[in-house]
Amino acid sequence: MKPLVPVLTVLLLAAMLGTACTSELSGDTTSITQVAATVQAGQTAEELLTTDTPFPTDTPQPTDTPTLTPVPTATPTFTPSSTATPTHTSTPTRTSTPTRTPTQTFTPTPCLPDVSFVEDVTVPDGTNYPPGTAFTKTWRLLASGCAPWTAGSVWAFVSGDQMGAPASVPVPDTPLGSTADISVEMIAPEAPGTYKSTWQMQDPDGTPFGDQAYVMIVVPELPPRRLATGTVLHEVGSRNGEGELRIENGLDLDAVAVLSRTDGASVVAVYVLNHEGFTITGIQDGIYELYFTLGEDWDSERTRFTRRRSLSRFDDPFGFTTTATTYTAWSVTLHPVEGGTADTEPVPEDEFPDLK
Repeated sequence: MKPLVPVLTVLLLAAMLGTACTSELSGDTTSITQVAATVQAGQTAEELLTTDTPFPTDTPQPTDTPTLTPVPTATPTFTPSSTATPTHTSTPTRTSTPTRTPTQTFTPTPCLPDVSFVEDVTVPDGTNYPPGTAFTKTWRLLASGCAPWTAGSVWAFVSGDQMGAPASVPVPDTPLGSTADISVEMIAPEAPGTYKSTWQMQDPDGTPFGDQAYVMIVVPELPPRRLATGTVLHEVGSRNGEGELRIENGLDLDAVAVLSRTDGASVVAVYVLNHEGFTITGIQDGIYELYFTLGEDWDSERTRFTRRRSLSRFDDPFGFTTTATTYTAWSVTLHPVEGGTADTEPVPEDEFPDLK
C-alpha cells in the first residue's frame, strides 16, 4: 500500500484540477470512465479488458472541492554585483624570517696607567690636632693598570679643605705594580671642627685618573688658654727708666701689647685679659712703636692666638723723655672711644715683632 500513496495523491490532484477547470464535465459519463481509468493506471491494458468494472449509476459530487495551493519554495537567486566579484581572503599567517646575527667586533682596551689606594701611612682618619698645628699626611698608593705613571704626573688637591697645602706635589717614578708613599704638608685650621681634604693623581695634561684618597682631621673645641694680665711674654733690654704706658683693653678678646723701641734696644710684651688694663713701667727714654695682637686661646709655644687672631699697630709713635722733675706717661685704649685721637692699622705677619 505504501507505494500507492504518492500515486493516488497526484491523480486526485489531477482530478480536482480537472473538475475545477471544466464544470461542464460533471454529468458526462465518459469523463467519469476516464477518471476511473486514470485511477487504475497502475493496471495493464489486458487487465482492464478482462476486469468487469461496474459503472456507477450516480457519481456523487463533492460539495466542497478543496483547492490545493502549492507551497512555494525559495529559489536562490544570484544577483550579480556591480563591482568585482568578491574573493575570499584568507587570514595571513605571520612567519618569522630568520636573520643573520652580525659578527661582534671587539675593540681592544687601551693600555692606561691607574692608581689604587693601599693605606694611610700617617694621620689616621679622625686624628685630633690643636688649632694651627702643622702635620704631614702620607698615603701609600699602588701603580696599577697596565702602564706605569706618566712622567710629570702629580698628586693634586681635588676638593674639601686644603688646610694650607700646595695645589699639588710631584710623585716619584714608580714601576708598574709597585707602591709609592706620597706626602703632603698641611696645617690644622684655627677654628674647631672636622676637616677633610681629598686628593687624586693627575697626568701631565691635568687629567685626573685612579682612586681618590683623603685626609680627615678634627680640631677639638678646647677651653681657651689664657694668661694673667701683666704676664711678660717677651723682653729685650732692661726697664730702669721712668716712663709709663697704661693699656686699657675694653674688648671681648684678650690682647698682647708689644712696646718696641725703634732702634731695637728695648722691647717688652705683656698679656692683657679682655676688659682689664695694665701699666708698663720703667720704660727708658726713646721713641717707641706700640703693636698689639688680639684673639682667643693663647698658644705659648707658638706665641700666638689660635682663634680670631689679628695683628695691628698704632699709626703714631710714642716718645718718652725724663728730666729731673718730669717723666712721660701715656694712656691708650685698644678699643675705640668717643673723642679718641689715636689711629691703628693692620700689620702683615712679617712686620709684627717676633715674640720668641
